[in-house]
Amino acid sequence: KAFMTAMVEHISREGYKSVTLTTYRNLAFNGRWYSRLGFFEVNPHDMGRDYLDILASEAQHGLAVRSRCVMRKVL
Repeated sequence: KAFMTAMVEHISREGYKSVTLTTYRNLAFNGRWYSRLGFFEVNPHDMGRDYLDILASEAQHGLAVRSRCVMRKVL
């Protein structure tokens, strides 16, 4: 948690308005954990082509794409 907090603080100081990540949505130590830190699931189609490409790349590397999600935290 300390690492994620430090990273988000650094990103905020750099002037970014949000931070995004991809993770497994239903694992307690992933999607639910990030939700408790203020992240929320977003539709990758609404985020732009880059996010669809990231999920496609994850699928090519063997990740279970139906269980994956994009999450965003507004800073």
